[in-house]
Amino acid sequence: MLDSIKATLHRHYQTILERDGYVTAEKVRNIFLGKEEKSKTLLQVFAQHNEQYALKVGKTATQNTYTRYELTKNRLAEYIHNKYNLEDITFREINVVFIEGFYLFIRENYPCTHNAAMKVIQRFRTVVLFAHNLGLITFNPFGAYKLKFEYVERDFLE
Repeated sequence: MLDSIKATLHRHYQTILERDGYVTAEKVRNIFLGKEEKSKTLLQVFAQHNEQYALKVGKTATQNTYTRYELTKNRLAEYIHNKYNLEDITFREINVVFIEGFYLFIRENYPCTHNAAMKVIQRFRTVVLFAHNLGLITFNPFGAYKLKFEYVERDFLE
């Protein structure tokens, strides 16, 4: 019986190590006892970010910016549904290919310029960093992705 428990603990240890990159005794114990917390998904964290951002409206943030974060969340949900046929995804599935696919989805489906699409990606990056700061993820999928804005020469008003 003890050998069986030891093997189970070792299996849980390896699973956590592969998933998170680090292991704590508390994580192994919680999984063994069946108390493992479900990992939050991208759109759940996005909604949490937007709820907190809504509290800043009128104080340090504008309603317009909040509306744009909501629009970004909706565009992301639409992209996930169209591309992957899912309602939501985990943070482990976000990588440079996912980000580039989201950028292309925005450019193809909505009439916007390169810089407008980059602003949507920038807001997406802010939410991913929010999740990183909460300790929900240990990696930064935007580490290998660079936001490149194009210089636009603006005309003078007449």
